[in-house]
Amino acid sequence: MLEFHQMSLAFENRCIFNAFSLSIDEPRILLTGANGSGKTTLLMLAAGLLSPNEGRVTFNGQLVDSVNAKRNIGISANKVLLPEFMTVQALLEFHCGQFQCELDKEWL
Repeated sequence: MLEFHQMSLAFENRCIFNAFSLSIDEPRILLTGANGSGKTTLLMLAAGLLSPNEGRVTFNGQLVDSVNAKRNIGISANKVLLPEFMTVQALLEFHCGQFQCELDKEWL
């Protein structure tokens, strides 16, 4: 379960989330909203790529920025910029090495 616990986040003087709480117990969700409404920021928080100013974000009881949680969380962007010097397979193998997981050959 992905949980946002009384999470707050502000950039400069702009409040993005204030004491936001949400529990998600689904393997996939669709997140929609107007431009600038916080969708990408929420995904970055869920993936542990951003940290809230207050509160916490957990996956199955572990903070999302822990290695164990990151093995089970992924986000999909509408645009992916691959390094020119790496193949897709090399990039996936690199990420699996970083997070001590096996590459699912069906994804290739």
